[in-house]
Amino acid sequence: MFYAASMLLVCQHPHCKNLSHRCAHMLTDKHCVMTAGGELFHHLDLAGAFDEATAMFYAANVLLALEHLHSRGLVYRDLKPENLLLDAQGYCKVADFGFAKKIGADKTYTICGTPDYQVWKIIHLGLHPKP
Repeated sequence: MFYAASMLLVCQHPHCKNLSHRCAHMLTDKHCVMTAGGELFHHLDLAGAFDEATAMFYAANVLLALEHLHSRGLVYRDLKPENLLLDAQGYCKVADFGFAKKIGADKTYTICGTPDYQVWKIIHLGLHPKP
């Protein structure tokens, strides 16, 4: 839990879930983890599918967050709709940094994340290259 908290403190960005000082010691408390709009997974489940414009909007939000993390030498390794939270304005925030890792210019060979969302190459080859 400490590692996830330290990742959240490093990742100050509009599209990354921030760790408030009030919640720093209570990472498992759902009131500290949730945001006003809930999980993107819930909205996707209700809609069945997003139209192209909505999908592009959320993809752009995630891309900005990942670009920021990569610029800091961090790899986010559990990307799934359940870990994308919506704020009150409808913008996406990447959450759950439990599998995030600081690798700098190196590679990581640890297989982690949710198997349902992993690419078969990662499962078979066991490689997470930094883009």
